[in-house]
Amino acid sequence: MAQQRSIKGAELFEILNPKVTATQSGTGVRAGKVRANLDDCMESVALECHGRVKVTHGPLAKKGKYLNSNGYYDNAGRYIKIDCRPTFLRVPLRIWQKVADRYGVSIPENPVIDGDGAAIGFWGWVHDNNIPVKCAEGEKKAGCLLTLGYAAISLNGIWMGRRVIYRESDGKAIGEKLHEDLQEFDTPGREITFTFDWREGVYFQSVEFKAARATGELLENAIAKITQLPGPQKGIDDFCVAGGDVDAVMSAARNIDEIQKQFFLWLGKETRKKAWALTHPIAWECNQRYLDIPYPDSGLICIKSPKGTGKTYALRKLAAKAQAENRKVLVLTHRIVLGRAICQVVAIPWIEEMNSDSDRKLEGKALGYGLCIDSLHPTSQAFFNPLAWEGALIILDEAEQIFWHALNSATCKEHRQAILASLKLLLQTVLNSGGQLVLQDADLSDYSIDFVRELSGIDIKPWTAVNHWQPSEPWQVKFYDTQHVKGGTKDDPSGLLKDSVDQVTFGGKIWVSTDSQKAKSKYGSKNLEKYYRSRCPGKKILRIDAETVANPEHPAYQCAEKINGLAALYDIVICSPSLATGVSVDLRGHFTAVFGVYQGATSDNEVRQSLARVREPVSRF
Repeated sequence: MAQQRSIKGAELFEILNPKVTATQSGTGVRAGKVRANLDDCMESVALECHGRVKVTHGPLAKKGKYLNSNGYYDNAGRYIKIDCRPTFLRVPLRIWQKVADRYGVSIPENPVIDGDGAAIGFWGWVHDNNIPVKCAEGEKKAGCLLTLGYAAISLNGIWMGRRVIYRESDGKAIGEKLHEDLQEFDTPGREITFTFDWREGVYFQSVEFKAARATGELLENAIAKITQLPGPQKGIDDFCVAGGDVDAVMSAARNIDEIQKQFFLWLGKETRKKAWALTHPIAWECNQRYLDIPYPDSGLICIKSPKGTGKTYALRKLAAKAQAENRKVLVLTHRIVLGRAICQVVAIPWIEEMNSDSDRKLEGKALGYGLCIDSLHPTSQAFFNPLAWEGALIILDEAEQIFWHALNSATCKEHRQAILASLKLLLQTVLNSGGQLVLQDADLSDYSIDFVRELSGIDIKPWTAVNHWQPSEPWQVKFYDTQHVKGGTKDDPSGLLKDSVDQVTFGGKIWVSTDSQKAKSKYGSKNLEKYYRSRCPGKKILRIDAETVANPEHPAYQCAEKINGLAALYDIVICSPSLATGVSVDLRGHFTAVFGVYQGATSDNEVRQSLARVREPVSRF
């Protein structure tokens, strides 16, 4: 532990100039490249602690607050940088008594007082009696806390309570330990509180929090705590002078584990917020119930607009203009039903229609067509050639889900590499030939835009449009804890299913959304149909999934184009991801509630989309 002492004259000079002594010739002294000359040192007074000097009076005081020699060698021959050492200020007897009174510990009888009035043995007493310790940045702040009765150690910088054990070749620290002088106080049961400056903004983003957290994590035995000053005064000393309640700040110091939990909650929230944010500059914004967009003639066009604002129908004019200019239109989706619906809006055939109807095939070759991104490769039914789309209009409606599907879906697994290679070449072909690439999604984020820019390798500036409209009638939403039902640990949506049956029993009509279809899925569309037929006898039930929409004998066959008229005939509609997105159910006064049963088979974006198919603001469960 370092003790502070007063020095002047030759002793001060020799500390500041370790290679030159005051007894050497004046000529030699004045010729040496030193930080201060002997004459200045003779007229100056300073405080010294382990070679770190703070000049308080005399000529050197005007040349800077702190002066340091290069360092010193300890008993083991290791070179120690002097500016890394914590400072343990000397205290008079009255300050020692204040600290003793605060913690209810008596001081030794007849303590020794040196010639400068400092009580000898204070820090040894703090150590031996496990007195709580405060770490502050700088002697002034530590001195302020000492005068208030706190045993405060001065760190000569917020990062100076630790030492780097090892650095990589690029200088990055990969191993750290607590500073040797602080290790002596790292004892079981002792509180070590880091009291660093206040900084405007989010506390967890401040360098003060990062330094306190990094140092506190190095404690092996003591209890690490962190204080947060309320501001606007920067340091604890300024806060004290302004009349702030220092005792209240110290009492409010929190355990680093507690702050860590809060930090990680904040970090997770900020990470999600940043990850799904749209930060690209906005070229056009509006507040429209139904979109009417002034699309640019070429480039990367990005549209973010809430669900139910007519994003798909706004494409009709854009597609008609492209066709009038003899430019083809390509619709890419991740769901067949959605793709068919969009193709109907923009007046182009779906890929399967082209393959089954010669007239539609000719129409598709001339005007363009739609297909799932699963078929975006040369060996698919589309025999897709990305080079055939120069100057074309490419539409990716629900872009976030399309890219998620391409990168994660099991249906793309076999041809994923070919799909991504075709997509890359398609993007390059369209963007380099004056075509239009439209990405639109209610949840459009930087992820999709940056994915296109990175995959294409084209540093293109996106034209971004944002619609700020929000519905006047918000949903009433009820969430179910399905993991802790009747003391169980497995998911059990029985509460939601019972409420849905009650809704129907009392005369309501419900839309039920799920994220799976197959019989092996306990809560897939097939098993839910069986469940409702057994619980709601006599009620008309419609199941919409990949199987029924492809069966010409089933009422749900190609239902996207006629969904409103069809849904009006049923009491219960069960819908899988086949119709989870991009289709509007605009019925009014029919459905009384929307229920969702999800098992993690689809992304969170798609879950929100599926719950929004019914546009009327009825309750969601």
